[in-house]
Parts: sequence; structure tokens; C-alpha cells
Amino acid sequence: MVDFKGGTDLIMNEHIERDLVNVYGKAWGLELLVKKPEGRIRWSMSYTYSRVLLRSKGSFAEEMINSGDWFPANFDRPHDLIITFNYIQSRRMSFSANYSFSSGRPVTYPVSTYMIEDIVLTQYSERINIVCRTTRDLTFQ
Repeated sequence: MVDFKGGTDLIMNEHIERDLVNVYGKAWGLELLVKKPEGRIRWSMSYTYSRVLLRSKGSFAEEMINSGDWFPANFDRPHDLIITFNYIQSRRMSFSANYSFSSGRPVTYPVSTYMIEDIVLTQYSERINIVCRTTRDLTFQ
């Protein structure tokens, strides 16, 4: 796989191949599902734990991401929990509720900026910061 060097400017970059780094990764996970699909009250609960970690390997310091340590891939979301509930009152009327929790994508934040002779340089954090989010949805039919 390939990834970008830290601080790469992707907008209007004519030589993007100079900012690519070879990485290799590993992935694993577990998925569980429990549900009651029949009757007036129907529900399901699913949980997924999955990890995708990457590591860069290179001969030069600028080819290394996070000093060669493992870091989460951009699409890594370790925890995912979904709970659904459905109450069927009649053929024409039902009530349903959904709850979804997912741990967020890894984030690389700009930590500071420097200005050297009218050139702005940005310093970024390590690629291991995680953000969590929760979503709730209530639907009536």
C-alpha cells in the first residue's frame, strides 16, 4: 500500500509521486450479532471490533511515518455498536428506534505553524489521535 508523507500538500501538487511512502499493514476483527426477528417486538444488537494498522518502512527519515511505529489507517474504526428496536402495532403502524455508536477515524491535527521568509510551515501531531462520535435515530412509520 501507499500513504502520504506527513504535511503533504495534495491540492494542485504536480509531483504527487514524490510525497508517497510505501506502507504495509495488518487487520483483524470480531463481529457479533444477536437478534429476535419474529413477533410484535423485534430487535437486534450487533457489535464489531476491528483494527487496521499501518507501518512505514524506509531507508530515509522522511520516508518514515511515526518513526516507523504502527499507526491506525485512515479508515480504522475499532468499535461499532448498532441496536435496533421495532414494535409492530398493526399492519399499517409500527414504531422503530435505532442507536448507533462508532469510534471515529484517526485524526492528525496541526500543532503549530512557523513562518520563515514568507513561507508558512505547519507541524502536525502523530498519526494516532482518535475521535469518538455517537448517532441516534428515532423513526415512526
